[in-house]
Amino acid sequence: MYHSTHQIMTTELKTSPLTRNTLEDFWKHALPYSLYRGLVESLAVMNKTTGFEQTEERISATKLNLVRMNRVEKTFALTPQLREALDQLRIPLKWLVISEGWCGDSAQILPALHKIAEASGGKIQMKTTLRDENPALMDAFLSNGTRSVPKLICMDDSFKVLATWGPRPETAQQLVVQLKSDPRTAPLFKEELHKWYAKDRSQTIEEEIAKMLTLVHALEHAKN
Repeated sequence: MYHSTHQIMTTELKTSPLTRNTLEDFWKHALPYSLYRGLVESLAVMNKTTGFEQTEERISATKLNLVRMNRVEKTFALTPQLREALDQLRIPLKWLVISEGWCGDSAQILPALHKIAEASGGKIQMKTTLRDENPALMDAFLSNGTRSVPKLICMDDSFKVLATWGPRPETAQQLVVQLKSDPRTAPLFKEELHKWYAKDRSQTIEEEIAKMLTLVHALEHAKN
């Protein structure tokens, strides 16, 4: 999804307005990455997409997003910084990611998050849920008052929210703000954003997720 120019990236600790039981219920109904990806692919074949707005633009974006997801899955490589953060992690985490198949940012980010969860050696479980079908969940984790996706909700095994991240890396957001502030470049911001993702090769995502994991680790260490 393309977002407000005033979007604020967050990796700070969060207090959820939803109960742990409610979050557990959302988790139970969420999809593993492979099933989410399969759903997006199946809908694209039928000239459909996720969500309630079945527009030509969103359907076309969904098909393009499958290409983007393939690229990220093939090119992703774990950075030493993130590997160290994963190695230091001492508690199991649940990552619930709110997304939609037509969202360009989701296509660039979800495969990277999946690869990170895979590399955790079982410390991180990741599931994906759809924004439009779960408004109560989305509205509990707004970004600057908007329903921007993807949104990562990082929880412990008891479904306590430890941190959130999203909907895009800070550097990418700054680029979008810059481009949209100028009428000459505003129409090009989507194209330039995806060029940035392709050039960055998930490196900035990994840096920010490493910082989030380090924050979670520090919190748990302080408690003990």
